[in-house]
Amino acid sequence: MEWSNDANLVTASRAVATALDDPELPVRVQAALSLTEMVTSHDSVEAAVRPQVGKVIQGPFSVLNYK
Repeated sequence: MEWSNDANLVTASRAVATALDDPELPVRVQAALSLTEMVTSHDSVEAAVRPQVGKVIQGPFSVLNYK
């Protein structure tokens, strides 16, 4: 996906990162998958999300602990 404005891309990626804290498991998993795709496609997102990388990595693994 191409973004015409990097600021909008970073804003969207931060909104997706916020969804990592959602109480619903499917939302957290989708957020982790979406954020991973955004990071691999856009360097500016990687820089913006770098401080939350631990949380991003934990997202998919939370499925294993879900009861």
